[in-house]
Amino acid sequence: MKEWALKILISVLILSSISIILPTGKLSSYIKYVFAIILIPIVIEPVLMIKNNNFDFNTVFNETEVQVQNDYLDYISEQKINEYNSRLNVLLNNLGVLGAKVDLLYNIDENYIIHIKKVCIDLTNSVINSDKEHIDIIETIKTAYSEYLHIDKDEVIIYE
Repeated sequence: MKEWALKILISVLILSSISIILPTGKLSSYIKYVFAIILIPIVIEPVLMIKNNNFDFNTVFNETEVQVQNDYLDYISEQKINEYNSRLNVLLNNLGVLGAKVDLLYNIDENYIIHIKKVCIDLTNSVINSDKEHIDIIETIKTAYSEYLHIDKDEVIIYE
């Protein structure tokens, strides 16, 4: 498509420069006529290429539609991961832990189903609310996360 536009631009520039250089008269009109006849196939060339190559618009539109759908599914998967992260932070806040950093290790299969493999929780810069009764916070977090995400407790890794 770019080459086609370039051909038209060059042809029009040549035609314009020839019409400026040539004096007015019969010869000028004949040259313009010949040049216009030459310009017609250049303009029609993409249509002829589409016809000769058996160009299928349905294939182009279907491929574009599939790409748009895949992009949308990627976006939805990203939103689900963000939702998981925010819910996990709320769960930590409910347990009395503020300012912890949660990272999810996950896979997304060909059907765009998210499989969470591990959860890493960094408690080094967090604050644990002292109003809560004395509990083993590490074990409580592991239990809550493993139940919520349906993963094994060993897959919940906590850095203190």
